Amino acid sequence: MSENLLLKEAALHLRMHPVTLTRLMGKKNHPPGRKVGGRWKFNKQALDAYLAGEKWQDVPTPSLPEVKKATSTSVTPTPTVSAYLEALGLPTAPSLSSGRRSSTRKRTA
Repeated sequence: MSENLLLKEAALHLRMHPVTLTRLMGKKNHPPGRKVGGRWKFNKQALDAYLAGEKWQDVPTPSLPEVKKATSTSVTPTPTVSAYLEALGLPTAPSLSSGRRSSTRKRTA
């Protein structure tokens, strides 16, 4: 079974300061790790492969613009986003209670 490490444990394994590891995670060729529930998680085997210069399995994560587009109320949510929103008890489709769109601009006739 693979061992998962938190940020401090991974930094110790990589022999660097946790702040340095956090900064590296924002770079293009960062060590293998994912943020789950606001915490960084690392797989020890993937870190060992990274240290050895070997390829490690990179699971693509959506970039910020893709996430904003997927969760925007102006587009139809994907089935995954809909299921997530439903599980959180949030509306899955935009609702206009009055049937009209609100505007911050005054309309002139």
